[in-house]
Amino acid sequence: MTVSLSRADIEWIREVYRLFTDGDPEFLERYEPEATLVFPEPLPKGGTYRSPLEALEFWNNIGELFDGAHPEPEEFLRDGDRLVVLGRFHGRARATGEQVAIRFAHVFGLTGGDGPLREQRFTSFELIIDTAAALSALGEQGPG
Repeated sequence: MTVSLSRADIEWIREVYRLFTDGDPEFLERYEPEATLVFPEPLPKGGTYRSPLEALEFWNNIGELFDGAHPEPEEFLRDGDRLVVLGRFHGRARATGEQVAIRFAHVFGLTGGDGPLREQRFTSFELIIDTAAALSALGEQGPG
């Protein structure tokens, strides 16, 4: 059942993104220690990670490939134990100088079903993004 999010819920979500963008490790506290994080395989360091600490390998690598890399959340949907955030990834590829604004979907699993969002932790994360656009900006070709 889709739930309307309050302003407080949306601010809580935006705070997670601010912490991440600022490089504040506090954003990791929003995850369960053994959360599964999935990034598209074609992306550099893409794959499945078994904890948020392990996933730092992916996040740090993206930070090295793009100047000013940051996600901008725009829309928020909650359906029970799942939160979907739609937005755009922004950055300038260091290899090509190309500025990108690539649409993404972040799908988070939540610990508490329909409980208040501020009391939730993320049990999983999946990134859905146009990998061809990201690889093109990096001067790489995807599989196929």
